[in-house]
Amino acid sequence: MRFAHAPHELRAYAHAMIHSAVLWDVLGTLRLLPPWWPPISYVLAGAGIAAACLSALFLMLGRRAAVPPVRGAVSTSPDSDAPARDRPGRAGVGAQLLAIAILLGAWLLRGHAEIPPDMPLVAAEAVAAALYAVTALRTRNSRGAQPT
Repeated sequence: MRFAHAPHELRAYAHAMIHSAVLWDVLGTLRLLPPWWPPISYVLAGAGIAAACLSALFLMLGRRAAVPPVRGAVSTSPDSDAPARDRPGRAGVGAQLLAIAILLGAWLLRGHAEIPPDMPLVAAEAVAAALYAVTALRTRNSRGAQPT
């Protein structure tokens, strides 16, 4: 089973939705948007988080299928079954999951679609969106499932 393209396409959708939601929240919190903006950012953030979760899932499944274990390696390290070239990709996926968790926490703390977020939630969303962007760029060129 190959999951070569699904993570990258879903990641692009997740980036667009997450960063659009953060932009709506920042502009709305600064009172530069009309009063009907909170449901738009709420729905965009929820869809972006769902797409990011699916992207991370497909990325992990693709890595597992593409990177065979090293034969004859004797070690007690949890990363001993993967080549050294894949370890930075694993760290990137972990940081990406941390960013998704922060976004999900901010989204759940917001509570309701009609409630505008407070400034600390907007700041947490912005930091998590930046972390997600950096880790996605870092893991983009790491070796995962390759198309045949």
